[in-house]
Amino acid sequence: MKRLIVNADDFGMTHGINRGIIEANGKGIVTAASIMVTGWAFDEAVQLARENPNLDIGLHLSLTVGRPASNDPAVHRYLTSHGTFRLGNRDLLINLILHNILPSIPYREIEAQFKKVVDTRLPITHIDGHESIHLFPGIREIVFQLMERYGIPFIRLSYERIGLRRVWKLRRWKKALVNLFGLLHQRQIRRRGIRTTDYYYGTFDAGYLGKEKLMATISNLREGTSEIMCHPGYRDESFDRICGGRYLPDQELRALMDAEVKNLLHERGIHLIGFKDMI
Repeated sequence: MKRLIVNADDFGMTHGINRGIIEANGKGIVTAASIMVTGWAFDEAVQLARENPNLDIGLHLSLTVGRPASNDPAVHRYLTSHGTFRLGNRDLLINLILHNILPSIPYREIEAQFKKVVDTRLPITHIDGHESIHLFPGIREIVFQLMERYGIPFIRLSYERIGLRRVWKLRRWKKALVNLFGLLHQRQIRRRGIRTTDYYYGTFDAGYLGKEKLMATISNLREGTSEIMCHPGYRDESFDRICGGRYLPDQELRALMDAEVKNLLHERGIHLIGFKDMI
């Protein structure tokens, strides 16, 4: 049997993203969303999740976008004058590898994000990270510990089976590195008893997922359970300020609600599910 979870990231980042995710769930094929505690529209996302209980909710960890959940002064050393995270993903990774950041600092912030989402009393089924930071060195073990403490069963294994030829063609080396983290740590994740889907798709098309690519992915799904990561939404001033002009949330939203995409799922006998359906 082929089962598919379509998981939308960045829930809570902006109002336009929130609106798009709810629409893609109600009128499209999105079955789950990962909520960003650090986002500017987090409170709205929590309310929308309560109003749409069929939407599976997970935690989308962020240490590079948004405002911290922690009030710890040590965490606040890594903020801009506007109170937002100042390190980008590359700088965060380099600092973690070189041990320029004490382990206690990301621990305090990640713990605060877990606590904040658990305190909403929404059923939290899964964990992932903004640009896959949940698998970064120095972050991974913290996430595992907190998942066990709070009883959250699933994590995104950000490993997409992709040939070196396609990586070379796409020239997305940072995403290839993230993909490598997923490959290297899949055994460790499963050894800890943390659950994942059998297959995962979306790293190399994040922010640009269109109808053609989505249909090709669906057509090639394997037996078992797969996750497709997506980023639907409506582009607005807030989105452009945070992400710039390089991502296409409107395109992703249209693809996820497209009638041909829905028909393809039906024709292939693919069952749409959420993480909670695997518990």
